[in-house]
Amino acid sequence: MKSDTSRQAARTSADSTACRIKYLVDTPQILQGFLDKSMFLESATRFTTAKYVHSSLDKKENCNDDLNNHWNIIIVEGFQVQISKRSRETLLLLDLSVDAYADALAAIMLIDRRPVLDLFLDSRKSCILQKWSSTCYLVYDVITVFCEISKIVQLTLAQVGELFFHFSPRTIPLLRKTLFTSLNSPASHLFSGIPDPDLEIVSWHSFGVTLNALFDQHHNFCFEWFDDCGNHIFSDFNGKYLIDVFENAQQLSLAENKIRATLQDNQVLEGSLEWLNSVSASKVISPWKTTTELVLGHHVDFWREFFEFSFIGRMISDNSKSRSRTFPADPTPGSGVAAVETLQNNTGGGFGPWRRLQRENE
Repeated sequence: MKSDTSRQAARTSADSTACRIKYLVDTPQILQGFLDKSMFLESATRFTTAKYVHSSLDKKENCNDDLNNHWNIIIVEGFQVQISKRSRETLLLLDLSVDAYADALAAIMLIDRRPVLDLFLDSRKSCILQKWSSTCYLVYDVITVFCEISKIVQLTLAQVGELFFHFSPRTIPLLRKTLFTSLNSPASHLFSGIPDPDLEIVSWHSFGVTLNALFDQHHNFCFEWFDDCGNHIFSDFNGKYLIDVFENAQQLSLAENKIRATLQDNQVLEGSLEWLNSVSASKVISPWKTTTELVLGHHVDFWREFFEFSFIGRMISDNSKSRSRTFPADPTPGSGVAAVETLQNNTGGGFGPWRRLQRENE
């Protein structure tokens, strides 16, 4: 009887080992299929569960040769690098749904075990700088780029709020929801074909606790990103400033009107309206105002923070070269003209780092 019990236990152990080895053997083909369909979260989930299957097998005796051969297939193929790389590349695409970004970010968290807010913002800054650096030095091209950059910044901050920030008990950040829907999948789905995935489930749940600690929201970090983008697009590129393409007040006025129209266009944030309404105490009238109050911690006037002082600086520079422009005798306080005269008095009319001067005067 004891012998039969021992044989049954040995058979069960052998079957368990065989199922785990098959799980690893099947993983490369499954991962490749997911990657071919750009299913990055599914790829990252399968890769991570396979890692825990490998770990549990590694603790068993007499399995190391077969185990390591099959596991090395996954490592040698470089699936971990592929999943991380292609997920990051997804963040550089600007025309995807916020759900697609949530999947890509969740995949990166699973694979790289790191916070991803900075990664998301850095990828968007790369998009902004790419547009900035590839601009033709022509008036209408520069206006178009300023408008496109404004849209990217607005959309990015709204998506950051939807993906990362927890504003009320009744709403869950989309990234957290996406990630933990995957983490809380049934064991029969995560470890399909393995009859007793107890060790793997313990490791998987512990991993979920680790990932949960990676979530945080930083209003200051987001504002620093916003400000840094503005500083970059008004810095010199190959010895030139984009703002210098405007040669007179008419061109500056045209640019300002186009940019302000873009900033006031609620359709820019149309894709985030459902989320904004769900987290706001009242119906959203100004999507940008609501977005900044939620994500940056206070309302931010986009034109003033991003463009105003650089445009004023250009006006001063132009005026110092040609005194033909006349200003009203009694300019309205707070108007562009009044600001120009104030800065002329403070700086002597020279062109300089106006955004930095703005910070120092506040």
